[in-house]
Amino acid sequence: MITPAVSVIITCLNGRRWLDKCLPPLLDSSVKEFEVIFVDNGSSDGTLEHVTGHYADPRIVTKRLEKNRGFTGGSNYGAQFAQSALLFFLSVDVVVQQDTLSTLMEGYRPEHGVLGPTVLNVASDDLGGEHSTIQVLDVFGYPANASHKKPFYIEGCAFLIGREKFLGSGGFDEGLETYAEDVDLCWRMWLQGYVNAINDNTRVYHYGGSSSVHYSSRGNTASTYYRRYHTAKNIVRNALKNYQAHNVCWVVPGQIILLGMEALYYLTIGRNYRAFRNIIAAVYWNVAHIPDTLAQRRAIQRLRHSPDRRIIRMMIRYPVVFEYFFRHGGPRYVR
Repeated sequence: MITPAVSVIITCLNGRRWLDKCLPPLLDSSVKEFEVIFVDNGSSDGTLEHVTGHYADPRIVTKRLEKNRGFTGGSNYGAQFAQSALLFFLSVDVVVQQDTLSTLMEGYRPEHGVLGPTVLNVASDDLGGEHSTIQVLDVFGYPANASHKKPFYIEGCAFLIGREKFLGSGGFDEGLETYAEDVDLCWRMWLQGYVNAINDNTRVYHYGGSSSVHYSSRGNTASTYYRRYHTAKNIVRNALKNYQAHNVCWVVPGQIILLGMEALYYLTIGRNYRAFRNIIAAVYWNVAHIPDTLAQRRAIQRLRHSPDRRIIRMMIRYPVVFEYFFRHGGPRYVR
């Protein structure tokens, strides 16, 4: 049996509507020796049945989870079955180009942690695309866009990583479940001395990137309650795990103050009590999960090669949440 050149891992929950957009161009890739590990995360919309009934391709291996384990859990599960030394994680709402896999594989170097393509966020089938800007963080862990900086993290909708690097670092943190898991993985790659980068020679189109966007510099501040809860929860956990102890002592209190101010905004000016409860629940989750977070932290710090002073140089030094609230008045929740 020929070992695949790359293992493509797709984790999907109720994503049947995206399958006929995602799978045909993927299967038409210029790289032929690859496998697709398709993990159905407990879907109820016939996702798995559609894959098995319409895509009888021997390169596709389907796995079913009876219970939704989140994007992180489903992706970790799929990675266990990968046969290649390279893993390509792909969201089901992403359309690749024929050269996406080959370009990323040819450009992947030993010093790379995570390597991604240029991501164009689209809202319709015309694939005209809106250029996705560089993904960075501020020192408090809030994602931001900055075209003048090197990327701190690569969007989790499409990226390549070495299998041993992924598994050796612990894979995705399943406590995060979804949102900011790409931030966490890339952060850990930086700590281990690797470089995260974007290969501008290929691009993908991300349908999901055009909706449910929080704090976008494009002026679209629509979000969902689900997304905001997990994002707020996960930025605190990421800081607790990944910063050195002396920086945890000021970053995490700063995060709590910022989240407290956001919650106060929802309670008073925004009059959005559900959003207020979400922020409180996100902070409480971190308190309740301190033992697990500390266990993760110990494992991460043992693998550290780069001090925080190198990491912080790549971050924005002020809390970007202020800028977005002053400019847009906070997110507009759509559901």
